[in-house]
Amino acid sequence: MKKLIIIWVLTALAMAAQAQVDPQLQKPVNPNENKMMDCYIMKEGKVWELKDNKSTPLDRDLILKNGSILKPEGTVVKKDGEIIVLNEGDKVYADGIIEKASSKKETGYIYSEPADVCSR
Repeated sequence: MKKLIIIWVLTALAMAAQAQVDPQLQKPVNPNENKMMDCYIMKEGKVWELKDNKSTPLDRDLILKNGSILKPEGTVVKKDGEIIVLNEGDKVYADGIIEKASSKKETGYIYSEPADVCSR
């Protein structure tokens, strides 16, 4: 009987300890989370879509999350009507943030490795 009570107490303590674990800590960790995101880059006079480690030329107008419109020829029309012309190497993220090219590395981008380009 004494062993049964000890087993029951240990089981109750183990269950109580398990209930204390933060569910946030049990989520699988994605090492690319917040690093890799979809973006669009101006290259050779065209806008290229970089998504899931693949690049394809943009062939249609695209409405971004902030309401701006990205055009395949490299212009962005903001909600207020302002027109922004993209230059070689400029990036546009799906949320509408525009990042100007800051180095030769970005303008000399090789399309087989978009993961380096779309991180912020």
